[in-house]
Amino acid sequence: MQPVIIHDSRNTTYRYPFGAVEAGSIVTLRCDVEGDGTEQVTLRLWQEGLGETMYVMQPETWKRKQEAEEEENISEKIIVSDSKAATTDTVLSDKKDAPVSDAASIDTGAAPVENATELSLQEKTKTTKTSGSLTCNAVRKKQRYVCHITVPQVGCLLWYYFIVKTKEKTYYYGNNTAQLGGWGQQYEQEPPSYQITVYDRGAATPNWMKHAVVYQIFPDRFNRGEVPLSQFSGKPNALLHGSWEDLPCYIKDPAAGNILYFDFFGGTLEGIR
Repeated sequence: MQPVIIHDSRNTTYRYPFGAVEAGSIVTLRCDVEGDGTEQVTLRLWQEGLGETMYVMQPETWKRKQEAEEEENISEKIIVSDSKAATTDTVLSDKKDAPVSDAASIDTGAAPVENATELSLQEKTKTTKTSGSLTCNAVRKKQRYVCHITVPQVGCLLWYYFIVKTKEKTYYYGNNTAQLGGWGQQYEQEPPSYQITVYDRGAATPNWMKHAVVYQIFPDRFNRGEVPLSQFSGKPNALLHGSWEDLPCYIKDPAAGNILYFDFFGGTLEGIR
């Protein structure tokens, strides 16, 4: 059965830190795989000029946040013995504690795990299947995989996707077809990659830009100013509107579909001033 693979580049559970990162910093990448028969999950990282690097991702386990809090509360309960009031014993739950993962195997401290209650990596998901008049529950294992990478010491662009090898087939998980980041898509061939922007160490944006409002204008459609139309030199395949109130238009070749003429209104830098 085909596995279900999940990664969201805008969620810090799956990618930390979010957005562009400083050169030399550590980036944590995670993906979830639901299904049986997973043999290996690999992170494929590519940098222009250096090519690709393959990282074998490691399984990551932890308890549900709710379970961990319950066990912590139980372990803090102290009961005074009837026979010896000064003697205190720590009373644990009747239920046997599940083994707690070592903190180092969960994370290096660089990437907090958010929404841990959404996915318990120790549990299994039951998928109902119907066969004739019989209904059975197919157990599908969930597992999260993690990889910590140190980005280059100079600014650059990195690209990545995931390769999931199962007993039957190899699957890929990468950016969505619109290549907008966030939730990706599962593929059976090499997918479009996610991007990581690495900026030079110590780089800073101008303070005036941090809270500024930026307007993008097209000089041709903004204002003509006092410049007369007679000063505009014609261009091949260009049409100059005589009136500023005209509607934009272009003429297409009905057979080939390509644009034959582009229209201009004659806006100028003088008009912007």
